[in-house]
Amino acid sequence: MQKKSKKFFLGVAQVTGTAVILCASSVSCAELASSAGKLPAVIGSDEILKTGGSLLLIVASIIVVGWLYSRLKGNHARNGGFIRVLATQPLGPKERVLLIEVADQQLVLGVTATRIQTLHVLQQPVSIATREPLTAGFAERLRMAISGAQS
Repeated sequence: MQKKSKKFFLGVAQVTGTAVILCASSVSCAELASSAGKLPAVIGSDEILKTGGSLLLIVASIIVVGWLYSRLKGNHARNGGFIRVLATQPLGPKERVLLIEVADQQLVLGVTATRIQTLHVLQQPVSIATREPLTAGFAERLRMAISGAQS
């Protein structure tokens, strides 16, 4: 669109410059004024459709690329990683204590905004009852809502 407006303004400047030169050389200014009204419209419906279509194509491609990225990057660290966070306890706005498991060994870590420190290495592992995560995915919640509404 910027290109079109630039062409339009260049066309107006060209017509104006030509009008001044021709008026100075005694050509009828009335003829020039009538030809100046024949400039093309700045924005027509076809330009709006082309611009809107291009915008939709760009937005759709951004969405598709984002979806592909989220599908292809995988969650290797979360699902099959070597480090698991077993428990966490906040102590303040930026401080917390973590119980993690690394290679069948449990560690208690102190975490602050600027530092992570090992507080204790447990000799005997603490058994923590595994429970279902509180935040189920959207698909699971929808499935549960639909099955609850049907029964």
